[in-house]
Amino acid sequence: MLGCRVEYEVPFAQGGWSTERVIFDIVAGKGKEQLVVEVKDVVTTRDMGQVYGYANALQLSKEKAKLYLGTDILNYEDLVMPGMVAETVRELMERERLGVIFADKYLLLVCDNHAQLTLNEMPAFVPSAEPVG
Repeated sequence: MLGCRVEYEVPFAQGGWSTERVIFDIVAGKGKEQLVVEVKDVVTTRDMGQVYGYANALQLSKEKAKLYLGTDILNYEDLVMPGMVAETVRELMERERLGVIFADKYLLLVCDNHAQLTLNEMPAFVPSAEPVG
């Protein structure tokens, strides 16, 4: 999304019965199209519960946004090897359109669906012009 506006630590009021506010790590948007990224150093079942809540908050809102989980590329196995985290990621990707972004200082790997996460389809590779970090 070239030429988009990027904001960090963006508050978001949940819809429905809750007046609780969520803080998204990164929101990038152009017009009505928005990408929301929740960044996690490591990914635990507790973190996935939080991401599930964020997906529900976005779904209840009127916002047209796609939620991504952003994490270190070294966490790849945790998201695909059998276990509770991987099962929750699969469910969120299939039911709630969650995307996953893996990063290191040279590369971003963007998976928009579970087939890309498991490398059954080609994910997007975005090389960095310069090492980050």
